[in-house]
Amino acid sequence: MDNKYIIFYFIFFFLTGCASKVQVEDVTSKRIGYVPPVGYKNVLCHYYTGFTVFHNDSARHKLTVPLSELHNQALKSGIEQKSGVPIFTGEISVLNDAMHAQFSNIDHSITFSKEAEHLIHSKMEELDLEYLIFSRHLKSNADKSCALFVSSGSQEYNGKMAMMSSSLKLYLLRRTEGELRFVLDRFGGGQSHSEQFEPKNLKELTIQDVEKYQALFVFGLAEDIVKLLNGELYR
Repeated sequence: MDNKYIIFYFIFFFLTGCASKVQVEDVTSKRIGYVPPVGYKNVLCHYYTGFTVFHNDSARHKLTVPLSELHNQALKSGIEQKSGVPIFTGEISVLNDAMHAQFSNIDHSITFSKEAEHLIHSKMEELDLEYLIFSRHLKSNADKSCALFVSSGSQEYNGKMAMMSSSLKLYLLRRTEGELRFVLDRFGGGQSHSEQFEPKNLKELTIQDVEKYQALFVFGLAEDIVKLLNGELYR
């Protein structure tokens, strides 16, 4: 076969696989555990883009509600929207421990150590959970200084639009008899959400502005939990 056709078929199957939708899990009335985030600072980072690089600025703002509370509120809400039964598990540190959990950037799979797999499975068995949702920092476990991000700019730059995002990725696990199975992962926390936002000063956020983006984060993350449980890919 001609090389160009081989390349074409490879690209076709690769893209088809990335765009495919995972089989939807029926989570109605199922007990779904959710794990709090570990190690994040309660900070929103604001990046402002001005007319030139000399007018660019950045600032950090303390969240008025701890990130863990916002995170847990969103996960509980998203699970309830899918008619699941949310169960708070408390911290499970091995889920974010590089020594116990390896995350592939190629097929997005997870490889747990035997110790971690046993611990997670035991915890789910103890709480009678069929599913478990946890989040992980997109960059690295060491870089957690900014929980949430807001980008804004001058009218000439982006029409006064401010965009909110976060650095979380969501993972769904399922427990069957004697086995722990990775189901799906998805970006989470509002990356797909933006909102026209015109504060009095685009360069400086007020407490009210911070609270506005905290609410948007909760809304976006809850919506992403629903999409995760719907088997919708967004990598």
